[in-house]
Amino acid sequence: MDVVEDRVPPLTPGDFERLRAFVHEATGIRLAPSKPYLVASRLWSRLRALELRSFEDYVQLVTTGAPGPEREWAIDALTTHETSFFRESKHFPSLIEHARRHRAPRRFRVWSAACSTGEEAFSVAMVLADLLAPGTFEVIGTDVSVPSVEAAQRALYPLERASTIPPELLRRYCRKGTGAYEGSFIIEPMLRQHVSFLALNLCEPPPPTLGQFDVALLRNVLIYLEPAEKRVMVHHVVDRLLVGGLLLNGHAESVTGLHPDLEPVVQTVHRKRPRRAS
Repeated sequence: MDVVEDRVPPLTPGDFERLRAFVHEATGIRLAPSKPYLVASRLWSRLRALELRSFEDYVQLVTTGAPGPEREWAIDALTTHETSFFRESKHFPSLIEHARRHRAPRRFRVWSAACSTGEEAFSVAMVLADLLAPGTFEVIGTDVSVPSVEAAQRALYPLERASTIPPELLRRYCRKGTGAYEGSFIIEPMLRQHVSFLALNLCEPPPPTLGQFDVALLRNVLIYLEPAEKRVMVHHVVDRLLVGGLLLNGHAESVTGLHPDLEPVVQTVHRKRPRRAS
């Protein structure tokens, strides 16, 4: 196969719309109509790697046939993964208060429902490790992006991302890399035992094996969805909450009216109440 030229080929309106439909079907996210240049720039490296001459060829590759690694790569490239440790820190007092009231013999379970590369899940685990005995809590992180989930499972991050971790928690739960890992840090193994990750599309019903949760974090994903997809996603998450459990959503989002069992606690924190008799 001939090597493609060293310039970005044109992304036609038709190919852009096919990619928008592909992302929407796979994730529920509707790419803005103003984003063709962003889409082209994010996918250009894949055209080069695969020696494809046009976006039409690439669209054909990822939208037809059985799902495979390239489809996963495209979803990862075209969805937003902005995250950081202890992002939206105003949620953590509600998490701490709820965890302190936990007295049941079962484990206290938290779901990072759109976990990206794992920073949110590990932030939660650090907080819970300071409150609860080892083995009495569990954090599950899920994301539609397989590459992001694989990065979360490695638990290895550039050192600059440590800047938002409180110093005492950084000292206890993170290890600075040396040698080949110079310039990075890894989450301490004992903490990692309480955290697991898997790929999951929140627009589809979660598997029964996921279980029920005391707290679910659904932050900074609803802003990318159409109203119908927001309702579906919130239902899938809230239906996995125990009665009395908390839903924490992003401060730029609203879940008002998206599920009948939610009642507000404080801003962007809702509690699941018992289902009202009809």
